[in-house]
Amino acid sequence: MEKVEVKILVKTEDPKIVDTLFKAIKPDNVNIPEEISLEFYRENNELTFAVSTEKDIETLISTLREGLDYIGLCLQVLMVNGDEENTN
Repeated sequence: MEKVEVKILVKTEDPKIVDTLFKAIKPDNVNIPEEISLEFYRENNELTFAVSTEKDIETLISTLREGLDYIGLCLQVLMVNGDEENTN
């Protein structure tokens, strides 16, 4: 099987959001299956979540779903906190 790599880019005008996402998701980067390569990195106002494999496409898909779930949950929490700050 050829190497399959997927990169997801989260881009925002607020660097605090990227920083918070990076800090929230980075610690979860443990116990990754040997056949999966997983990277999180940030540049300016962008967070990149990259997953690749040469062997196990099902695990790659599962890892992507889990990463997107974490990113979505973090963004929802940030939105709620932002709304609360704007109403106080």
